[in-house]
Amino acid sequence: MGGAGARRHQIQISDNDSNEKVEKQWTSLLRVLNSPESCVIYHLENHYSLVYGVREWTVDVGYAGSRNIRQVLLARPGQRPCTWIDFETVRQTMLRWGGYCMVGITALGHTTAIQGSGRPPPANCQQDAAADSCNPGDDITMEEDLQQQANKCSFWVSSPEL
Repeated sequence: MGGAGARRHQIQISDNDSNEKVEKQWTSLLRVLNSPESCVIYHLENHYSLVYGVREWTVDVGYAGSRNIRQVLLARPGQRPCTWIDFETVRQTMLRWGGYCMVGITALGHTTAIQGSGRPPPANCQQDAAADSCNPGDDITMEEDLQQQANKCSFWVSSPEL
C-alpha cells in the first residue's frame, strides 16, 4: 500500500483498556493537537466537529487519592467551540458504534513559491516558442510539491475493521 495510506495508523480503543492504555491514547491525541500543522476531527452523533482544545487537571478524591480529569473542547450545537466533553465520554461514544471516530490530520508540509510580474519566470515555466515569457496569465505561478502535501492521518477507532 503506497501513498498517504502507508503512513496511517490506528489507535485502537476498547472497553477493557487499562489506565495505562487510556493514558497512551490521551498522549497520542495531545501529540497530534500540539503539532502546529495538525488538527483533529471528531465524528460523534450526527455531527462532525473539530477538536478545538484539550485540558487536564487533577482533583482530590479524599482517601481514594486523586483523579485526572481530561476534556476536549468541541462544537456541538451552533458550530461554535463551547462544549467541554470528558475524554472518557468521547471514548464511550466511539465504542458504541464503529463509525464514530477521531481523525487526526497532519500536513507533512508544502512549499509555495509565488512569482509576480517583473520578476524572472520560475525555472519550471514552459517558454512559448513565439514569445519571450511564459504564457499570458502566468504572471503568478504557484508551485506546490504534491509529494510534500501528502497527509498523514491518525485514527482513534473502536474496531479494527475501520
